[in-house]
Amino acid sequence: MSSCRAPACARRCRWPARPGARLLEAVPIAPLAPGVPLAVSALSYAGELTVSVTSPSSVPDLDELVSGIAAGFDTLARLARSGRRDRSAPPAV
Repeated sequence: MSSCRAPACARRCRWPARPGARLLEAVPIAPLAPGVPLAVSALSYAGELTVSVTSPSSVPDLDELVSGIAAGFDTLARLARSGRRDRSAPPAV
């Protein structure tokens, strides 16, 4: 967990092969630790939040976890656009 503030706009890279190339997006990929079959990571960059789930395909109901995360963010985005504060319980997924 880090609380470092991400840049609000895309930055230019100083990578030697393409100096000045614009970094358009960044995707977080968390490695799996021994004995830990699931990693969820999030990264904010250039005004967008990206969430990734890393896991072997043997983890049960992985698609339901990913669908639940997506549904939760859809709900947050809808509430943010509406400007209202919903204090009711989240919908069951």
